[in-house]
Amino acid sequence: MKYVLALLGALLCCPVAADDLYTYRAEIVSVYDGDTATVDIDLGFNIWMRDQTLRFYCVNTPEVRGVEREHGLIVRDAVRRWLPAGSEIILQSVEDRTGKYGRWLAVLTPIGWDESVNARLMREGMAEIEAYSQRQENECRVTLGLEP
Repeated sequence: MKYVLALLGALLCCPVAADDLYTYRAEIVSVYDGDTATVDIDLGFNIWMRDQTLRFYCVNTPEVRGVEREHGLIVRDAVRRWLPAGSEIILQSVEDRTGKYGRWLAVLTPIGWDESVNARLMREGMAEIEAYSQRQENECRVTLGLEP
């Protein structure tokens, strides 16, 4: 009982900032292509979500199949270098919702980096912004730290 009271006291005295919501530590399991990875997510209190597929929020990279294959493999290999299996990241999910194909939408920042992989893909010309309106494009640019 004293642990429950201590936890409640900590939660009441120290509110969580909105920017910290939906932010987790995670470990890379694999990278499928330039904008999709599988991770194990540390939810805290020794609770993990294993083998979760993430779609990199706001970015679209060339596919690893079809006519874009050659460029898609180059981008995928770059992302695999940045996010090797077993590496730790800070994952910021987008309001804990999934995209069209059931993947979690997320911004991934490797430990020690000052920008997300999402932003780096954009900055290096390996991805395009995926947005369906000017408002959403502006939101993506702000989220990724790119000029609006």
